[in-house]
Amino acid sequence: MEETKKLLAEIMEEDAKDGLYGKLIASETFENVEWVFQFDEDEPILLAKPLEDTKEFVIRIGNNNTSNIWFYDGNGKKFKIFAREKQ
Repeated sequence: MEETKKLLAEIMEEDAKDGLYGKLIASETFENVEWVFQFDEDEPILLAKPLEDTKEFVIRIGNNNTSNIWFYDGNGKKFKIFAREKQ
């Protein structure tokens, strides 16, 4: 947990250096939407397209050791979201 807090603080510090805080960003609604994920500044990777009139994308992960989602960029990078016992 402490490591996660430290990492988050480092990310926020980098964002502050880049001027990402303190700017007002207008929210834009997408009519023809798709959901993507991205590693660093690599090309975004398609994650999901809407079914009918879907207005949101929801990820649901159960509370067991087989609940996980993997993302691959095709170049060897992996990203995993998973459930585990609280430490």
